[in-house]
Amino acid sequence: MAGPALVEGVITTSVPMDGEDVTAKLATWVRSSRFHPSLRAILMEGLTIAGLSVVDLPRLAAETGIPAISVDRRRPPPGRLESTLAKLGMSDRIRSLEAAGPLHEGEALFFACAGIEPSGARIILAENRGRSAVPEGVRLAHLIGQGIVLGESRGS
Repeated sequence: MAGPALVEGVITTSVPMDGEDVTAKLATWVRSSRFHPSLRAILMEGLTIAGLSVVDLPRLAAETGIPAISVDRRRPPPGRLESTLAKLGMSDRIRSLEAAGPLHEGEALFFACAGIEPSGARIILAENRGRSAVPEGVRLAHLIGQGIVLGESRGS
């Protein structure tokens, strides 16, 4: 997206549920996209995708050369995801959660960032908000994902 109102394109990929090393797959996907040269940031909702596939934010930023920002509408309960991963025998993924660093409070959301200072991430997040607390691209990706997986999107 270019700002909150202009969709420049849509690219899709798939990753296995609870798959390992999702960061490498995402980095390859982003680098191979024709949009890669014009990307200013990679925005994600949370640090997990496809169930419990954990994205290593600093590694994603390093491997793509693009800042990576993860947003959450609410502050995640401390230790909950780490506990779940440990119980399921996925303790090796906890390192990726820890690598994301501290959560920062933004305007009506929380975020972690890599490859960019929190002040720069705040600017990108503010510039890409539509009517929602989350950046419009993240909101739109969520709607598209629900449409593909569920047959229609659900929203509040």
